[in-house]
Amino acid sequence: MGTLSARNLRESLQKARNIGIVEERFPLFEDCELVVRNLRPDEYESITSDTKELEGIDYLYAFQYAHVNRAIVEINGQDLRDVQFVDDEEEDPKHPGTMKPVKLELRHWLFKNVVSTWSKEALYVVYRKVEDAVEQAEKRARDGITFITPDETDEDRFRRIVGEMKDLEDNLPSKLVEHILDQAGYMRKSTADEVKRVMEAADRVTREEEAKRKAAAGGGASPAAAASPTPQTPPAPPAPIAAPIVTPPPSGASPQELMAARQPMNQAAVVDVPQPLIVSPTPRQNPVPAGRPQPGPPPPEHVHAPLQGAIPGPQPHGSAAVRGLKHAALESEADQAGAIANAGPTLPVKPSNVPILERKQAPIDPKGALSVVDPKPRGGINPHYRPQR
Repeated sequence: MGTLSARNLRESLQKARNIGIVEERFPLFEDCELVVRNLRPDEYESITSDTKELEGIDYLYAFQYAHVNRAIVEINGQDLRDVQFVDDEEEDPKHPGTMKPVKLELRHWLFKNVVSTWSKEALYVVYRKVEDAVEQAEKRARDGITFITPDETDEDRFRRIVGEMKDLEDNLPSKLVEHILDQAGYMRKSTADEVKRVMEAADRVTREEEAKRKAAAGGGASPAAAASPTPQTPPAPPAPIAAPIVTPPPSGASPQELMAARQPMNQAAVVDVPQPLIVSPTPRQNPVPAGRPQPGPPPPEHVHAPLQGAIPGPQPHGSAAVRGLKHAALESEADQAGAIANAGPTLPVKPSNVPILERKQAPIDPKGALSVVDPKPRGGINPHYRPQR
C-alpha cells in the first residue's frame, strides 16, 4: 500500500475546503460593515447545547446571539476567517489591580466586546442576514444537481406553499388577496354566510321571474302587484242544503225500469242506525193515524200523468238533483192517488212487508241534548285514591 505526502494532499484538495460556506456582506447602520456566513454542523450542535437550559425571551436572545457570534467573519475590514482564539487581558481575581493574560474563543470575545453592545434591532438585522446566507447556500448547493429521488415531492411543495400563503393571508387585505388569486386563476372558497346570501338572492330572482310570468299570463298585471301577496278573503259560508242529492237515472232506461228502481218517499225501512235529517222542499204531509180513512185523490191540477216523457229528457231549469226531487214528489202524489197501482200489469207490485212510519218522532229536548253534548266536569276525589300513611 502506497504512502502520500500530506503537503501534496492539502495542495490538491484545497478547493474542497469550505465547500458550501457562503458569505453575505452588508452595511450595519452605515457606520459598520459586516460579513457573515452560514454555520457548520458542529456549530449548530454547540448552539443547541448552550441554549437548552433557557426558556422564553432569554432563549430567544441567546439563540440569536449564538448565531451572530459564530457567523461574523469580518468587521470593518478586519479579517476573522482563520481566527479561533484571541489573546486578551483581564483582571486577576487573586491579585486585585493587576491584569493577567487570557486566551478566549473568538465567539466569546466578540460577544463580550462587540455584539453585547448592540441594540435589539441591530441584533435582529444581523441574524436575518445570517438566514439569508443560509438560504443562498442551499440554492447554490442545489445548482446543477439532479436527484433521482427528490427529497420534496410536488405535492409536499404545493402543500408547503399553500400553508405559507395561508399564514400570510391574515396580514393582507381581503380584496388584495382575492385580486392576486384571480390573476393566478384561483378563487377563495365561499363561506357558509356567503353561500346563504347567494341562495337567498337566487330564490328572490326566481320568485320575481315567476311573478312576471303570472302577470303576463293574467292579462298584463303589474309585476309588483303579482309579486305582492294578495290578502286571503274569508270563504263564503256554505249555502243551506235545500234538498237531498239524488242521483239521476240513466237517460236510456225505460219507464218500467225506472218505476222498479224507485223508492217511495212515504215509505222507508226501520233501521237502528240514525239517519241524517233531510230537509225536503215538498210540503210536509202529516201521517194519517190508524183507523181514519185515507184522503181522497188530489185535485186534477196536482196529478202529472205523463211521467215517462218528463224523466229522460233535458229540463230547461234546475239541476239534475232538483229534477230528481220533482220526479220523486210526483211519484209520491201519484202513488197516493192510485195512479201507479192502476198503471198496468207491467209495473212492479207494491211490497207489503215494508213497515209504514205512522208515529211522529219524539221531539228533541234542547236542554237534555246540551247536557249530553257538553256535560259539566265532574269534581271530587278519585274513589280509587288511597292516601299514604
